[in-house]
This record gives sequence, C-alpha cells and structure tokens, in this order.
Amino acid sequence: MYGYQDVKKSEFVRDAIVLIGTEIKTTRRRTKDEEWKVVEEFPDYVVSSNGRVTRVVKAKNNQKPRYLGFTNLKGYQGVALFKDNKKHIRQIHHLVLEAFISPRPKGHETNHINADRSDNRVENLEWVTSSENRRHSMKLGRAFFPKGEEVGGSKLTNDDVLQIRDIVSRDILLQTEVAKLFNISTSQICAIKQRKEWRHI
Repeated sequence: MYGYQDVKKSEFVRDAIVLIGTEIKTTRRRTKDEEWKVVEEFPDYVVSSNGRVTRVVKAKNNQKPRYLGFTNLKGYQGVALFKDNKKHIRQIHHLVLEAFISPRPKGHETNHINADRSDNRVENLEWVTSSENRRHSMKLGRAFFPKGEEVGGSKLTNDDVLQIRDIVSRDILLQTEVAKLFNISTSQICAIKQRKEWRHI
C-alpha cells in the first residue's frame, strides 16, 4: 500500500503504480504521512505531498512504483504528462500546490520557501505574488533578476513556453497557429523556439 488519499481510481491504484516515461532521480523517501492525490487535469496520474509524480495503471506482474520527471538547467523539476495521446509539460511544484493547497490564484507564482528548487514537498511551497517572491529572495540574500513569468505582465507561464517548444519541435502546428493559440506574435514563437527568449527554461 502507498498511503493514497483522495485517489478516486482506487480500484487500480491500490495494487500498483507504474512509470510511463523518464524516471526522476531523488533522494526523498516515501514517508508514512505522504499523501497522494489525482492530478485533476490528468486523472491517469497522481502527485504526492512529497513532490513525487507517477502514472497509475492496472497492476501487472507486481511492478513496483517508479517516478516521473526531469530537472531543467535552473534546477526546477518538470514532468511530461500524456492525455489523449498528446504530451503536456507541467512543473511539479505547480502540480503539488494545485492538488494540496488550491488552484493557482491569478497573478501568482510558486515560491520555494527554503530556496531549494528541487524540494517540492507541499510544506516548502506557497503561492505568492511576484513582489512577494522578490522580497523573499532578498531576505535570503539572493540576487533577484525577474525572468519569464516572474516579469510583471507576462502573457506566458513557464509551462506555456515548455509546451510551445514541444509543439513547434514536433511540427504539430504551424508557428502562426501556435501564436494564435497562445495569443502572442509569430516572431515571439520563433524567438522562443530559438531560445532567444525564455532562455532560462
């Protein structure tokens, strides 16, 4: 048993959790009080209060749980989730907050309280405004240079940019169609693809 709570698909989660994708390396261990919840947008996946994500399927041959995700160059952990045969990139800290705290309030972003970007335990995360995040960084003595979604008035989130790069790299849509989908210009799509913009993710 893996301590699931609020997992609606209990008829198949209670026996096994199996990875589809890339395993994320972590030193964090499952604890007795670790809770699991279904990712609302992607009901085939569950996220834990310790920041672990996995896909749930029917048990086969006593397969053991493995965990999904990757770490980007800035130290943030993301995950590729599949729905209707389409891949969607999400940041794990967002999944944890949305599952255990609340949906993302408008104009808010994630703050890692202890400044460890790989520590996605729910008690280390909070929704804050950009100004609150800056003040927290300054309090910890970290230089803060707003980037991406941290910049006030940004039309895109980090998740949006990761998804744009994925769509463009696989030629799923024309760049003009992607621009219309995300309500930005074609030149911005091109700059994101070539990493002239949003180079930090």
